[in-house]
Amino acid sequence: MLQLRVRHAATPARVARAATLFSDALKALGASDEVGTTLIVANKDLVATLRTRSKSGASAVGTIIQIVQNPITMPSQPGRAEVAAALARYAHDEGRYHPQLWLPRHAKPLCNLDETFASLMEALANAPEVGSHKARGTTYVYSKILRVGRIDERHEYRVRVVVDGRPRDLSIGGLAVAPFFDAAKRDVLVRLKLQAEWTQSPGQSPCLLDASILGIEEATPGSGARILALAKEYNVITADALPEVLAAIDRQRSGE
Repeated sequence: MLQLRVRHAATPARVARAATLFSDALKALGASDEVGTTLIVANKDLVATLRTRSKSGASAVGTIIQIVQNPITMPSQPGRAEVAAALARYAHDEGRYHPQLWLPRHAKPLCNLDETFASLMEALANAPEVGSHKARGTTYVYSKILRVGRIDERHEYRVRVVVDGRPRDLSIGGLAVAPFFDAAKRDVLVRLKLQAEWTQSPGQSPCLLDASILGIEEATPGSGARILALAKEYNVITADALPEVLAAIDRQRSGE
């Protein structure tokens, strides 16, 4: 867990800025849509507690803590610069209210989000990450539609699907929402075309930063006859043909 504490009233605007800080930081680490990661806000003086019940969410929160504690010595990794930029923006905007980051049940704050902290985070955000790079393109994933919804009529629909092994809420842009509702109702597997952005550092797996859905189609399993036809078309060795292939290899070796 990680807490943001401000000794001022938890007004809607102040709560929204705190939520934006955590949302931007988690998004940079690929965990903004993590199921089980919640922000609990106490009224009167603002105390916003970021809680997570998943392994990937806890890893993202741990990375934020490492960036705050060891901004100079922490090794380069995907999302570090974006997290630092989010922290710098918040410290610049809210520094006059003396916000602090805390680890719950600790006697002292983790750090003060003042102008000195903001300048340090800005420098970290602008420092080049040696060997890291971003990539953008289209990809396909197979998933069931876990949820379809929107905050209200002013917001676009988002659908919850599984990407890279965990649930994510993705925008469908201008696509019709009916096929997503239908797939969710029937609990079927669908093939989704995504526009995605990844970042990668040396020695680490690519980290998905952002994605949106470009298309959907039902992933209907092929019939046995269709699979056999494709195997013949592409010269795939089937179980029935394997003994003959092995016998031919033996004959070739005997001839040598």
